[in-house]
Amino acid sequence: MKQNDWELVWENIVQKTDICRHNFDEAPLYVSHKEIKNIVKNIKVSNNKREIRILGSIIQREKRPKFFIKNKLFLLPADNRNWVIVKGEGYFDTPPVEDYIKFENQVPFYIESFDIKNSRESLYLDKAFAYGILQDFIEDNSIYLTIRGKMGIPVKTGFNYYVNNLEVENRGSRIEIDGGYEGQDSLYLVEAKIGSYSNEIIRQLYFPYRLWNMTVDKPIRNIFFQYNPKNDLYSFWEVEFEEIQNYNSIKLLKTKSYKIV
Repeated sequence: MKQNDWELVWENIVQKTDICRHNFDEAPLYVSHKEIKNIVKNIKVSNNKREIRILGSIIQREKRPKFFIKNKLFLLPADNRNWVIVKGEGYFDTPPVEDYIKFENQVPFYIESFDIKNSRESLYLDKAFAYGILQDFIEDNSIYLTIRGKMGIPVKTGFNYYVNNLEVENRGSRIEIDGGYEGQDSLYLVEAKIGSYSNEIIRQLYFPYRLWNMTVDKPIRNIFFQYNPKNDLYSFWEVEFEEIQNYNSIKLLKTKSYKIV
């Protein structure tokens, strides 16, 4: 989406909802998809640029609308019909790794079907698994791929969490897990990206963590992965949440980059 189109749509949303009048220091603001659709339907941009899915996908800190940046706000899904707008830090930094580990090709000689033309995040994650890079980073060779794809937070139970000591609800929002790997002692949930990004929205790690924390008894380890096609690097960041109900309690544990030789 062009920046001018993006800002045009969001300027209309901000002006025609309670966003610009709400006191975010006191409470988050829930905004319905229905209200947003009614606001943007007559804006003169292409149809795909008015879609809820596209408008709500603000993955990097710097891609937020100007009003959000100025007022330190960020956007999250609350359920399948509502957004919630919260004041605080919604993103975590992924500091670049200066050095990389040269990793020998450990894939059997007969493997030749990796579809390099299909640039999906999960493909490069699968390659990292097949080459043994993922196992090296997490120091666990017992893992099997057990989770992948879109799923939902349970509507009936859901979960509550806190941002800047303000309570936020999640009831039935959709999530997508690029790779979930279960080992003997831990479950590893991986969010994958293609490219090089200096930050990422916390929810892409936090929401899957909360969902599977309600499901399994094993410890959950949270991994962020990037494949950068420009330098052919496979980079990993492992984070943990020090307080399960605190969205901002994310802490970087370790990071490494690899290049296959």
